[in-house]
Amino acid sequence: MLNSIRFQRIPDTLKQGGDSRSVFYRLMDEGLFTKPVKISERCAVHPIHEVEAILGARLGGATPDQLRNLVANLHERRKDYMPESMRSTAVSADDAA
Repeated sequence: MLNSIRFQRIPDTLKQGGDSRSVFYRLMDEGLFTKPVKISERCAVHPIHEVEAILGARLGGATPDQLRNLVANLHERRKDYMPESMRSTAVSADDAA
């Protein structure tokens, strides 16, 4: 399943969504966009399927509360990709940021 996940770096996410960097980080702080995944000390990415889900919801007129619920669900589903043996020591999206 992990082989099918594609990632994009934050500048590409900004281009796709059309938001400025400051607005983008405000959206993350307000729970309206997922936190990035740190893949190394200096590199953070977003799963493309999460970006597409959020932008689709925004396009469809989702309310801020609906977006927060979507983001919370997307963060929760990230655990599904983690091997079972590592789940008890997982770092949440809030801790990783």
